[in-house]
Amino acid sequence: MCCLALPGCSHKKAVQAASLVGSWSVVAPMPEAVAFAGDGSYQEQDIDSKMRFGSYIIQGNKLVMHPAVESEGYEDQTFEMIWMGPDKLNLKPVPPAEVKDKIAPEMLDAMTFRMRRQGPAEKLDKDAVVSAMDPQGNHKRTEPLNDAQTCVSNVKQISMGMLMYAQDYDEVYPSTEWQSKLMPYVRQAEIFDCPTVKRQGGSGGYAFNEALTGVNMSKIADPSSQISIFETAVLQTSLVASPINGGKAGRHSDGDTVGYADGHVKVVP
Repeated sequence: MCCLALPGCSHKKAVQAASLVGSWSVVAPMPEAVAFAGDGSYQEQDIDSKMRFGSYIIQGNKLVMHPAVESEGYEDQTFEMIWMGPDKLNLKPVPPAEVKDKIAPEMLDAMTFRMRRQGPAEKLDKDAVVSAMDPQGNHKRTEPLNDAQTCVSNVKQISMGMLMYAQDYDEVYPSTEWQSKLMPYVRQAEIFDCPTVKRQGGSGGYAFNEALTGVNMSKIADPSSQISIFETAVLQTSLVASPINGGKAGRHSDGDTVGYADGHVKVVP
């Protein structure tokens, strides 16, 4: 699982966990698929068909996932397993003790993976990832498959990273060079590029609201309505701009993705 890295979890020898064995579709916060084998190994496939492998162990109600190669921010992660039924499972990140008090409960809820067990006819491939995004199979899009969903995932991760940064710095948002300052929290530079822009050979596509630069979180009257991160037509690294003057991106048929100061994300037509 790779939405936001929570470093500090230790790895022990993998053991079998029969109830977890099988293939799962991750419905939120980002669509992907994961398969747990009976020998303690797992494999993941993300929205871009990238495969990752590793081992896992069960410690009480905790799941520890250890990637085969610790790179690009994919480190050991510990999750609390919350069973919602025999075929529905939530994996809630367990932060290490040294940062536990700095992460608000609502942030952990937003980073919780919500999964459903795949049926016998399903398999761990691109179709499984698409199914995780929309179990009903309703894909009414004119743009290349999954760009809009990936964009929502990117903005969600950036928004969560922004909150984690602020909580580490006396609840004050960054000013300039915000992308580099968020890297210890998001761990993946690729999320700063809109997938449509990246596919066209460019980079960027997101901006940080200039009204929040250097602002203390306590000064925001209504975080749920205060725009923090938004899609923009201006392609620039660590862009700081006004949501009004930043220019409507218009890259996805449903609208532009916007992240708010409380961490939630929505698509605005």
